[in-house]
Amino acid sequence: MMPSSSAGAVNGPRFHARQQYGNWQSRSRKRPRTQYHRTFNKDIILLTSPHDNVVVKQKKKQHLHEIGHILNAFEIDKAWDGTTVLEKIKQGFKEKVPSDVSLEILMGCGNKLMTPKLSEGQDLDGSLILKVFRLKALYVRPSRTLLLAESESSDDSCFEVDMPCDDSVRQSLDSVSENGENMTGPSTTQDSSSIQSISFQSCTRAQSPISAQASRSTVGAHPSTSSFGAQPSTSGLPCTRPRSAPDCWDSEQFSRSASREGDYDTYISLIRAVSEDEEDDEDLCHAIMASIEDHAIPLTVEVSIKQILEELSTKINTNQNCKFNINRAAVLDGAIRGFTRLSYNPNNRMVIRFSDDKGKFEEAIDLGGPRREFLRILLVALMQSSMFEGKEGSLNLALDSQAIREDRYFIAGRAVAVSLVHGGPAPGCLSKTLFDSLVQGPDMCNPVLDDVADCELYNKIQKISEATTLEELQHSTEPIMDYLANAGCLRQLKSIADRDRLVEDILMFQVMNRVRGPFERFRDGLKTLGILEKIQQHPEAFRSTFCHQPNQLKADILDDLFEIKWSENGSNKRANENQAIAFWRDYLQDVEEEGSQKLGAILAFATGSDQVPPIGFHPQPSIAFHHDTETPQRFPVANTCINCLRLPLYSTYSAFKSNMDFAIDNTHGFGKE
Repeated sequence: MMPSSSAGAVNGPRFHARQQYGNWQSRSRKRPRTQYHRTFNKDIILLTSPHDNVVVKQKKKQHLHEIGHILNAFEIDKAWDGTTVLEKIKQGFKEKVPSDVSLEILMGCGNKLMTPKLSEGQDLDGSLILKVFRLKALYVRPSRTLLLAESESSDDSCFEVDMPCDDSVRQSLDSVSENGENMTGPSTTQDSSSIQSISFQSCTRAQSPISAQASRSTVGAHPSTSSFGAQPSTSGLPCTRPRSAPDCWDSEQFSRSASREGDYDTYISLIRAVSEDEEDDEDLCHAIMASIEDHAIPLTVEVSIKQILEELSTKINTNQNCKFNINRAAVLDGAIRGFTRLSYNPNNRMVIRFSDDKGKFEEAIDLGGPRREFLRILLVALMQSSMFEGKEGSLNLALDSQAIREDRYFIAGRAVAVSLVHGGPAPGCLSKTLFDSLVQGPDMCNPVLDDVADCELYNKIQKISEATTLEELQHSTEPIMDYLANAGCLRQLKSIADRDRLVEDILMFQVMNRVRGPFERFRDGLKTLGILEKIQQHPEAFRSTFCHQPNQLKADILDDLFEIKWSENGSNKRANENQAIAFWRDYLQDVEEEGSQKLGAILAFATGSDQVPPIGFHPQPSIAFHHDTETPQRFPVANTCINCLRLPLYSTYSAFKSNMDFAIDNTHGFGKE
């Protein structure tokens, strides 16, 4: 039941009550009348030649503005017919369009100028121009060339073109160029058959335009005089002068220079070739160069890996330390603890403290040697771990679930990056496939059969690749049907042509797709200190350090690597040192014959690294000597912190060699037993 109001007047539904408050009849709303504009405005562009058919832009448009060939916001009446429109436009340009020149209306269509296509009987009047052109500019093209080349400006804006002339005129101009003075003289009769090249300048001091018709005067066989440089031209015509002459011809002299209408047309075409085509070509060249600069790939500059790593090493903060407590028997575990410590920062200097197997800390504070030895044995431990598999010198990533769970692949990548920047060795044993995937991405690499570490799978894939018939191919895939299903390579083989694609897919799965997760974490670890970015920028500089290369360490290289700290020349010490260095060089040659591995052991004994680090040694390795005045030493002593090797002094080579061999073969690490 509806509640009643306090007045007790309304007891019905509310919508009936609403009727008491006003008139609900619809009222017509008055719409504002659209204002009718009788006129509209349009930009008018007057072309200079009946052959112009390209939309003007940039410099050419600016040129037309300067010579008054563009009318902005020209008012057009919708009531004008087509003839009136053209007459009004002609009046708008005043004397720039001679009375005997007719105009044609064009519209821009892309980069070309086209005549509007109208239905039969239609006239391009004012109202139709508004509909057809809308926001476009209106172009008008003259029936003949308008000789209005430049606006009022200084002589500096003149330009040179080539125009046909005879030999006599050229000789006259040459005489003016040589004398450099104003002179007059009779011009010889022109021969229309002898047409040569002459330079003209278009003087830009025009005061009043002259029609092209008035300029088409001919020079007959009558002698005439020409005044060079007496008065500047005020006719608006291009005035001629030699390239070295200081002034231009006036309008009368120019009129005498053209013998026939054909010569004049040639001149006009040359003017247009310089003033218009070169401007378009210049604009096009600017656009092309800008596009090349934006999209061109920077040229790869050959930079040595040492320069790259030295640049990255500038990020290392030598005032902050990150400590690693390492047991040589479990170097990988100690490295994982150090790299995963919350306080670890790869930009800080590494301080390594070794302990022997009994847990006793060695008295060694890292100034370079312990760090290099740690990084050397760490990379060896990484490459021998379950995270890598493959032939020696061509390792790929292996699938290890425990390493994935403990994120050891990331630590492996970080360890390689840190080793390179902090003065340690490079891996030198990765496969070409793994390195290419780091540079180009895993989808761009091309695994080969040698990348397969599983011998049984290797033989089965090889059997598939050697199949010559469809029956052999189908028979060779039967033993690995389950593997093919897991790899996503199980398919119906219809011809022997399917063999190569099947082998490619199997190799791609086994070498890359199967270990895509570990690969991504390994690559993330290599981003430490910017190493991955540099690898991708300079792949060839890093290839020899990541992939296996023959050992380049030779006796001569090792000898040149050490700087000898000689005593004073002529002293008794110097004589003993000369003998010791002779023994040292003989020893290196004998060791080289035994194998390069022993040379690496000698280098590791002196510096802590069995190869020259990609970043080099800092400081430079050196050789010193034990003299009788000092504590006698039977064996060589090395200070790897400063890369210094002290040689004992012996009178015989056999004693020197035996003691060197004993020291190098029986010394492991730092400290004294």
